[in-house]
Amino acid sequence: MASRTLRTRSLIGTSLVALALSCGLSSGLSGCSLVKDPAARPRPGGPSVSPTGPVASASPTSAPIAFAEKDQRRFPEEGVRTAAVGRDVVLTMTDSTVVARSLPDLDTAYSLSAAEDRFTDLWTDPPAGVGYTLEVSTDAGSGTAVGREHYAVQRFDLETGEIAETVTATLPQDPGGSASDATARIAGVEGDRVVLDSWVPGAGSSHTAVVVDLANRARPWQARPAQVLTATDDLVVVDTGTTEVAGRVEALDLRTGRRQWAALPGTLGATAVGTTDDTVTIARDDNVFPDATVTRLRLADGTPSRPVPATAWDWSCTPTTGTVTVCTLADNDQGDADRVVGWDLATNRRVWSLPTANRFAPIVTAVRGNLVYGLLDSGQGVVLDGVTGEDVAGDTGGAPMALNDWGGVLLYDGTALFLPATTPSKDGGGDFPTESPTAPPTG
Repeated sequence: MASRTLRTRSLIGTSLVALALSCGLSSGLSGCSLVKDPAARPRPGGPSVSPTGPVASASPTSAPIAFAEKDQRRFPEEGVRTAAVGRDVVLTMTDSTVVARSLPDLDTAYSLSAAEDRFTDLWTDPPAGVGYTLEVSTDAGSGTAVGREHYAVQRFDLETGEIAETVTATLPQDPGGSASDATARIAGVEGDRVVLDSWVPGAGSSHTAVVVDLANRARPWQARPAQVLTATDDLVVVDTGTTEVAGRVEALDLRTGRRQWAALPGTLGATAVGTTDDTVTIARDDNVFPDATVTRLRLADGTPSRPVPATAWDWSCTPTTGTVTVCTLADNDQGDADRVVGWDLATNRRVWSLPTANRFAPIVTAVRGNLVYGLLDSGQGVVLDGVTGEDVAGDTGGAPMALNDWGGVLLYDGTALFLPATTPSKDGGGDFPTESPTAPPTG
């Protein structure tokens, strides 16, 4: 069964990125600095686990590892909610507009407008050259009648902005939940099917899994209670628990929504660590074990492996190019607990962790290939090797939330900035590309 690890966003993901991007940017921005804080002190932690399986990436510096802070460009849009990149373009999203700028000149290439100022998410697939936008709106019912939720998904060309498909799925509200307006995020894209995770903010109600088929507009489906953990090319893996009732992990057929298997009953909270061709790895809290655990499940039938103890269940993970995924763990009461780990999906074991007795744990802002981009609380940007956890670069000039070979984009209080990639040199100077670093050779 072929599968692909998709972007996952746990309960901690948004808050961590917000923290990471609210400091450590340009000193010209109020409250931010890339100058090391002399008062910063390391927080002692346990020793890291030496890797026994994976080895260091062969070329860990093939992507940008330093950025020209002095050449940063601030974009004029206010209220930017997220940003993304394509091969030669950088995009920002507000409630009403997605603006794309071409690189390296950053001239406006195109813009996309929301129908009712309701953009809720932006997803890009740079290798495929396509992007996706999501708009969510709610039509309330009359009196006590259940209303309708509308999920509008469009696929567009990243370089030109040309719209390829637009589909709106209209589905009923949850009569057992809140009557307030719902929101949603794009949890994954598999071919023509876009997997959405929907909920009512602040209501404490359950999540709803929604799948929209861009090739077959007549067949959207939804399942509830079902918080999307991740997806493969034929399954949507969900947590059926709510804030009040324990649930389980289930796999739903990507095409029909029918349940294929159920596992891990008594689950109180769960996040996806990642997937391989044959397994999905889940971090969870439950009413069986006293502490959080990490368990691999067979994608074919949900058969679990022996659970591995963990210090937290709320993980936010991004894969490297191999079997190691880089995860940030939620805060807990254990001061020496892991906060950033490299987890090997093939062995279901930790291969490195931070902090240690002599190393800080950065706030991870992005993972590209085998490189991990992060920020220390002093404002220093760092780059790690995602396979080994070792330092690749320090004082990088920024910690981007998204990057390509041209540079990286950061957010600060609703404003987006672009930092060009630069090659460090002994005298502190550098160079950044003037032609597309990814363009094929000519002649």
